[in-house]
Amino acid sequence: MMDENSYAWSAGIWEADGSGGIWTNHGLAPVIKVVMNDIEILKTLKYLFKGSICEDMKGRKAAKGYRYTKPMFKWYVSRRLALNFALKVIPYVKGRKREIIIKIIKYYNKDITSRYQV
Repeated sequence: MMDENSYAWSAGIWEADGSGGIWTNHGLAPVIKVVMNDIEILKTLKYLFKGSICEDMKGRKAAKGYRYTKPMFKWYVSRRLALNFALKVIPYVKGRKREIIIKIIKYYNKDITSRYQV
């Protein structure tokens, strides 16, 4: 299942529901994450790029008269796994999210200017 279509699909999921950057949780490191309640999508991301999945209810506060019944889950990769994700999805990512991908690639001193339009 690891083909160009899988990478394009992953880029779309990440652009819609993901975030990333060079973060300082336990030292400076590139991080990519996706938070959603559809754990099957996150399992597919884990199959494609490894990483971890955990429950993530952080920031989920009940609105007036509304209780959350579905748990949220987070898939994330860091360090070299984040670099691998960035290298696979860069052809499919646009705009602000592309800038995040480029920062992660440059963090590892990878020259991407010759291969991708930067």
